[in-house]
Amino acid sequence: IVAMSSTYDSWHVALKLSKALRQNKPETTIIHGGPHLDEVLEPWVKKRMPYLDPFDTDIGSLIDFAIGGDGEYVLRELAKDISSFGREETKRRALGEEYQKLLGKGNIAFRINDTVHYVRFSNPMDLNQIPHVPRHLLPVSSMYDFDCFRDSDGARLETVTMISHRGCKNRCDFCSEGLPYQQRSLEHIMTEAKKLKSIGVKAIFFDDSTNQDDEKHIQMFYELHKMGFEMGALARFDMLQDFNHVAEMRKNGVTYIYASIEQYDDAALDNMHKRIHTEQIDRGLDNLVK
Repeated sequence: IVAMSSTYDSWHVALKLSKALRQNKPETTIIHGGPHLDEVLEPWVKKRMPYLDPFDTDIGSLIDFAIGGDGEYVLRELAKDISSFGREETKRRALGEEYQKLLGKGNIAFRINDTVHYVRFSNPMDLNQIPHVPRHLLPVSSMYDFDCFRDSDGARLETVTMISHRGCKNRCDFCSEGLPYQQRSLEHIMTEAKKLKSIGVKAIFFDDSTNQDDEKHIQMFYELHKMGFEMGALARFDMLQDFNHVAEMRKNGVTYIYASIEQYDDAALDNMHKRIHTEQIDRGLDNLVK
C-alpha cells in the first residue's frame, strides 16, 4: 500500500509517482488524499467543474482509492481491509454501511469495473482523539524551512506546521473549507508542543484557515511563547481591526501573520460572500505595520 497526500501544485508529481508504481509494482494499492482531493471530490466542485474529477480522465487508472476530507479513520480502515481482503474486495466492502459510519466528514472514491463510486461519510469526530503526528521519525534537518522564522544570526529556525482546529466559520464562495468547525483542546495542543520542543523545533506556523476563530488563541500563543516558540498564523482582515489585539499577539510570540486579499473591490468581495470590505483591509494592514 502506498498513500500520497498532495496539494494542487504537487498533484502532477504524485501522479508521476503513481505511474511509476503501476509500471513497476502493479500489485501495489495506490491511495491519494490531501488538500487537492479535499476540494475536487466535494459534490459542489464536481458539479461545477467535473473536469477536475480524477476518475473522469485517463489518470483514474493510476488511483485505486481517493480520499477527500477527514481521512484518518478512513485510511486506517482501508489499510486494514486491503491487508486482509485485497484491493478489489475492499472496494466492494467500502460500499457497505460500515464505511458510511466512519468518523469524520468527507468522501471516498474508487472504480469497480467501469463504474466510479463515491461514498460519503459525515459523522462527528473528536480531534483530541487523533494521535499527534510522529515527527520524531524525521530528522530535524528535514523540518520545514520558513524564511520568516530566523534566529539573531539570520539562520532559518526549525519549523513545523500545526493546526488548532479544522474547518472555518466563514463561507466564502471560492473556498471549499467550512463547517463542521472542529476544535482541539489547549491541553492536546500543548502536549504536542512539548514533543516538538523535545526534538528541537523552534517555530510553529499555524495552518488553520483562520487561527483567530479559536477563542483561546491568545492563551495558546502565550503558553507556547513561554516554551520558547516563535509563531505565525493565518488570519482574516476583519479579525485584525483592533490594534491592541494585534499587539497582544505580537507580544506573545507571533512574528508572522498571513492574511489574503482575494479582491480589493467591495462589490467583488460582497459577491463572494467574503464579509470583508476594503476599509477593513486598510485598517488591518495599518495595524500590522504599526
